[in-house]
Amino acid sequence: MSLRRSRAWPRLYVMAAAGLGMAARRERPARVRRVLIAQHLLLGDTIMLTPLLKKARAQFPDAEIVMVCPRAYAAIYEKRPYGVEVLPFDARSLPDHIALRKRRGYDLALVPGDNRWSWLARALDARWVVAFAPDEAGYHDWPVDEQRPLSREPMSWGDMAAQLVDGPEPAPYQAAEWPAPNYAPYAKPKAPYCVLHLGASSPHKLWPVERWREVQQWAEGRGYEVVLSAGRGEEPLVAALDPEGRRSGLAGQLDLAQMWDLLRHAAFLVCPDTGIAHLARLVGVPTVALYGPGSPISTGPGRFWAQSPFRAVWDPEVACRDQDRLSFLVALSLLPGRAQSTSYHIVDGRGLSHHKYQVLGRERLTTPAGEFDTVKVARLSEGDRQETAELWLAAELGYIPVRLLVVENDGTRLDQTAVRVSRDPQP
Repeated sequence: MSLRRSRAWPRLYVMAAAGLGMAARRERPARVRRVLIAQHLLLGDTIMLTPLLKKARAQFPDAEIVMVCPRAYAAIYEKRPYGVEVLPFDARSLPDHIALRKRRGYDLALVPGDNRWSWLARALDARWVVAFAPDEAGYHDWPVDEQRPLSREPMSWGDMAAQLVDGPEPAPYQAAEWPAPNYAPYAKPKAPYCVLHLGASSPHKLWPVERWREVQQWAEGRGYEVVLSAGRGEEPLVAALDPEGRRSGLAGQLDLAQMWDLLRHAAFLVCPDTGIAHLARLVGVPTVALYGPGSPISTGPGRFWAQSPFRAVWDPEVACRDQDRLSFLVALSLLPGRAQSTSYHIVDGRGLSHHKYQVLGRERLTTPAGEFDTVKVARLSEGDRQETAELWLAAELGYIPVRLLVVENDGTRLDQTAVRVSRDPQP
């Protein structure tokens, strides 16, 4: 078993290290010299913690402030904005967890995302752990010393995360506050240019190619060179818009530091609601963000980025942008033939969780309800979650699921197969 990629060893290591001090009496420290921000969020959500970083620095001006984050995002923090040091790590890597523990000994730990990272905070000997109160308490919350209620009023995630620290709101963001990261050379386009970033984490966020073509023609008609951008694996989106490859295409070729530089010198950016939209607010490039199932109320500028040159295009009348356990299955039926992967936020009694699914291929499946040509999809692993899920979507039934296999963290298998399919009579 690989020590680098297995979930089991890091989990056992963290729980063992955290358990060493679980029985000790704990008190909020009178003086804070070292602060830990424990999180392992996606790119956009990590960037939206910027108000928390700035507020923590204002409240603890002389303290050492450290944030752990996924390794892929560390480059944009290399010059320590607000004096915050970032420690990159892979949640599945035991050596990474051992390296983090060598830096242990924090007076205060802030857990802005999933409360399971409070275990990491305790494993790093945090004397006081502050997190948001969940809808339903569970073992994830055991190491938390102080739970703060989530706002009942709709607000930006960035503004909400800053409430983990006492004191006045941080002043609105200015692009000069964040030093640009160093970057490796890449094929820079000629100015003036604009960036159209086509990719997104979910096919529900993607914009139709014909609309991108209108924006492309509009920009070129005004003398801008159009740079077509997308993430790794999203190159087909660019090929659909520019099949002959006439435009400057950097899809899948840039890391975050290079992307920062590309955006810094661009005249403007147009993109879906994705991590690049959040990066653009740090850079300060004029941005038009296209919101589909998302909402700029929760993931937009909020108060902290109110002065940024950012405009959201969205329909406020969408009744519900998050999925419950039933409606998500209907949304999942839209995946085959449109994309190879997608992600959803699902709301249930345990709160809000992120689910990412990938198409594995086609499979002929025999069930008590009949034999079907199906598309098999599976939930991708994220962080240290061990639960797995696989679904078989029947093509001739509009890709509704005819089998669901879930293996829970403790090894329990839940295998459900369709036994009867009823069709409404045609009118």
